[in-house]
Amino acid sequence: MIRALVINDVHLAASPPMGCTERYTDDIKGMLVEARQYARDNECQYTIFTGDFFHYKRGTPDGLKRWAMELLQEWPGRRLAIVGNHDQSYRGLDSLPDQPIGLLFQEGSMEWLREDLVTEDDGIRIQWSPANYFPEIDHNPQNFRLYRQDNVDWAVKVAHGTIVPPGRTFEFHTVPMNTIDTTGMDLCIYGHPHYDVGVNHVDGCDFVCLGSMGRTQANEDEYTRPMRLLQVQFDKTEFTLDELPLTSATPGAELFLQKKAKDDSEDRALTRLMRHIDATTLIEQGSVDEVMATLQGDTRAKKRLIEYLMKAGL
Repeated sequence: MIRALVINDVHLAASPPMGCTERYTDDIKGMLVEARQYARDNECQYTIFTGDFFHYKRGTPDGLKRWAMELLQEWPGRRLAIVGNHDQSYRGLDSLPDQPIGLLFQEGSMEWLREDLVTEDDGIRIQWSPANYFPEIDHNPQNFRLYRQDNVDWAVKVAHGTIVPPGRTFEFHTVPMNTIDTTGMDLCIYGHPHYDVGVNHVDGCDFVCLGSMGRTQANEDEYTRPMRLLQVQFDKTEFTLDELPLTSATPGAELFLQKKAKDDSEDRALTRLMRHIDATTLIEQGSVDEVMATLQGDTRAKKRLIEYLMKAGL
């Protein structure tokens, strides 16, 4: 029997993202400590991080990096990670040595799942197949294809992309699950969507995304969704999916600066648009809120734009 804990989009930051209260950092730290305890208590051989471990691309204090390294060095089992859009600058994967997550890789705090890895424990062979983020990853379902190796019991795709259930439409590039060739793929665990996509069984494969650990968007989902982690238990002939509650999570009403607003169609469209801008912007300064801090010019226009960004939860 093999157990793997899955953690999506941590977004660890020393200062809160735009629209969040000062409780943000302690909220993330508390949930990470709770997750580590789950890994200990349940004797998880693997913990899988699905990208965006840090929120900011630049300016992460050394103290926060040290905190993360110390946390992970006392984490049981192997820590495997792919990288998301927040883990890279405009130079893409080539920028990782200069990014905060690159330090975690260099110090051995976690392993970068850069290419397919086959592990064997208790006679169970698992193929872990990464889809690390790059700007065009959502443009082609083939980017999430898995090529199953011989003599593995389970083949698992670990991805960072906008994978969505069949039938849902958006104003930006997404990858419907039924457009992905699931030949040879048993399970797809993925991050990038912050909302809870749940468990979807499509074409013989289970697609699972329980939402981000870091809540950075002040929308209906971030206020109300139960915070939880995924645990996968692999046996020789079957695997099971369990949801583990994060009881240390700060209530949504205490995490955001603005009061809970009516979730109308205009709000949702704005949220989707701004999240798309944030997700696809690989610039040296970082994410949208970091760029906003550097803008010059008409303060009235800047104030109005900030209002829109906060309404979108960025």
